[in-house]
Amino acid sequence: MLKQKKWLVVFISFFIISICSSYTIVTISNEMIGISRVINYAGIVRGATQRLVKLEISNNQNDQLITHISDILDQLQSDEVSNYNLKKIDDIDYQNSLVVLESIWQELILEIEQTRILGYENTNIIEISEIHFENADNSVTLAEQFSDRTLDLYNFTKYILIITYTFLIISLLFIFQKLMFSKKEIKRIENFSHIDLQTGLPNRSKFYQKIESYGILNKNINYALIMFDLNNLKQTNDTFGHAVGDQLIQNFSNILKNISNEECFIARIGGDEFIVIYDNTTNNKIQLFIDEIRISTEKFNLLKEDINISYAVGYALSDFKEDITLTSLLEMADINMYADKKKCKECTQK
Repeated sequence: MLKQKKWLVVFISFFIISICSSYTIVTISNEMIGISRVINYAGIVRGATQRLVKLEISNNQNDQLITHISDILDQLQSDEVSNYNLKKIDDIDYQNSLVVLESIWQELILEIEQTRILGYENTNIIEISEIHFENADNSVTLAEQFSDRTLDLYNFTKYILIITYTFLIISLLFIFQKLMFSKKEIKRIENFSHIDLQTGLPNRSKFYQKIESYGILNKNINYALIMFDLNNLKQTNDTFGHAVGDQLIQNFSNILKNISNEECFIARIGGDEFIVIYDNTTNNKIQLFIDEIRISTEKFNLLKEDINISYAVGYALSDFKEDITLTSLLEMADINMYADKKKCKECTQK
């Protein structure tokens, strides 16, 4: 009788632990979704600021982009629910980094105003933008580290849950079902930090991980990097709402997925920017790929007369050169993409 009572106490203890662990896993799962979104938007600040400086240096003023970046920085630090649905990360180092980043951003805004008056050669816009990039990159890193610590807590809780389920499964079938659910959750959570939740594509973090994995490109293989940048996304969000803008992004990502093949790696690296890494290709194959994207987009626009997809595109090929990396191809593709965007704007204005 005494042994049965002890066994019952142990059973109840494990049952309570399993319930608490299950609740914790669900809570952390929701937390990870919010953190992943914050990481994405912190990355947008980093990339959009660099794009803004390039535009200012080339005398292409973009006050809307300045407002967009300022809004994101404000909402990353706010406790209130934002229109970007961003969660405030409760980490002192990360929040302090945002305070520093905000301060440098204000300096950069002032420097942009000086650039418009004096020309960038007579200002410190490049130096300040580099400092801003380093601090923005640090903020992204701190957010990712917080995400990793949260994931560690999730894994720790997961192991506790597995132990308790192993004991309870003998008597309770529904505990077994919860265990199977946990295994699926594990896979989903482990991918959160590298997946763009809106499109299901790899995100900026995964893209740069991919770049690092390639290293110096094989000179016997021709690689291509293609950059797409959606036009007028901010205008669409402001005019029709973010739901329409999000759908526009989703529609374009679907077009890329449908046209791509096993030699393509597609990622969304910013709010309106998409990257394609194309292995073992040729200039003709890239042209055909871009043409297929254009044709599919035109067909889509015929069906959707209200909200059309418009984009700029640029690409670069390794051309079997030695000592070349995807990073250098990215820089060349970025330049070519902005040249195409400028051309599109000039055609629109005529």
